[in-house]
Amino acid sequence: MCAPQTYTTPAKDVQPPPLAAFDLQICALPATKSTAHRGRLYICTGVPSAGPPLAAADAVDVRPTGDIRGNGAYAVSHISSGTHIGDYTGELLDRAAFTDRYPDNQADFAMAIDDEWVIDAAAIAPCTTSFHTVHMNHSRTRANVRRYYKRREGRISFFAIRDIEPGEELLYDYGRAYWYGREHLELP
Repeated sequence: MCAPQTYTTPAKDVQPPPLAAFDLQICALPATKSTAHRGRLYICTGVPSAGPPLAAADAVDVRPTGDIRGNGAYAVSHISSGTHIGDYTGELLDRAAFTDRYPDNQADFAMAIDDEWVIDAAAIAPCTTSFHTVHMNHSRTRANVRRYYKRREGRISFFAIRDIEPGEELLYDYGRAYWYGREHLELP
């Protein structure tokens, strides 16, 4: 089973900022989804808060990269700059639970929202039948997607920072903290 059943709860009615405010990294949250699955809490977010959403669910394909990175996310159709690629979703862990699960503080598919909360997408990563932001790979020099932390809303969103053409891999900069202790694995 790739995805647990989700339930939607409306959030506060907040007006999203204009697209020109895209780089402020602060956007409104129109809806939040939470999921209970096997005793774990998962969070997902619904409608994008700024920028148009991907044109279709199949606008991005997950397939092997042909190198050490394993799978990657590739555009199937043109993606315009400013498009909301998606939100990072998975199991919501507080720092203590994260440290219990990953004593060395290194997790391939976990992303911190802030100092208190982490989203762990390890259960989602193996499911390659549909795109999830966990399937995007790293590049410091060729990034075409940017990550935006929305701490107040408890989410992390991804937006295209330039036009992305069909066949092009979706890439973002994981940040230096991800590579501590594994610098030898980083590709440009």
